[in-house]
Amino acid sequence: MQVLISAAVLALAGFLLVMFRRARAKNAKPTMPDPAERRELIEPVEPPAHVRKALHDAEMLGQAIWRFDTAAARASDALTECFPDKRLPDPQMFGWVVTDDGADSGALHVHFLGAAGADLEVLYRVRIGGGGMPPVVEVMDPPIALAPHVRGPATALRRARKAPVPRVNAPYNEVVLPAELVGQAGWLVYALAATTNPEEMLVGGHTRIKVSADGTTVEEIFPFTRTDLRVPAGKEVAMTTLTHIVSATPLEHHVFLGLLHKQYLRVLTELGAWDVEHGRIVYCGPFPT
Repeated sequence: MQVLISAAVLALAGFLLVMFRRARAKNAKPTMPDPAERRELIEPVEPPAHVRKALHDAEMLGQAIWRFDTAAARASDALTECFPDKRLPDPQMFGWVVTDDGADSGALHVHFLGAAGADLEVLYRVRIGGGGMPPVVEVMDPPIALAPHVRGPATALRRARKAPVPRVNAPYNEVVLPAELVGQAGWLVYALAATTNPEEMLVGGHTRIKVSADGTTVEEIFPFTRTDLRVPAGKEVAMTTLTHIVSATPLEHHVFLGLLHKQYLRVLTELGAWDVEHGRIVYCGPFPT
């Protein structure tokens, strides 16, 4: 049965207490959906020239958020399996950051952080490789100091945690990306409202926090929506239609949510209709006058 969901998406977001056990939809997969499986869509048209970079950035950032978030979820599961009672021995864990070291065959490294006085340190490190390889867990005993490539995102995360971001009633996951992905300096810290219910999508509650390159200054807080919107998801939902007014185009959280839930989204903005699926944004044209 095809379910069509229409909703007004407008933004509230913020950080709740950090939870080590990742809160996320159970149906998320660690592999990119196959574009060949794309369903029949409205005939795409060329988007206006002035929004093309914004679309490119949204696709790149949304795919990166999904990749880092999925790696952190796999790493969390692998780490908890290392302990007989499936619980971490250190409930005071500060959080985690993910790094892409490039030279390591495209693998991602998830660094689980703890407080060390006024600084942070690495308690655990998990390598997430490609090709279906199992995660490799390292327990740091004793904990190690932050390497330069870890200190940047870790410092940005710590600063973003102190930002006055509105909250919704949900646990939060966080993803830190280098802003150089879209030609900027500094860091992009994403506060992502999460759920463990595979039949629910949290559209509202996500925020981007821009942090300076040295990690000392919050330069911008940008909530993606203005409501705490939750909509049905899962196999029974064929399409979700969202009205979006905080920007003229879909944003990276739309791309991320589509990948996370393997869901086809139709996003309506002031410029018209957009299809978001398989990590891509396709313009369907303006509304009829």
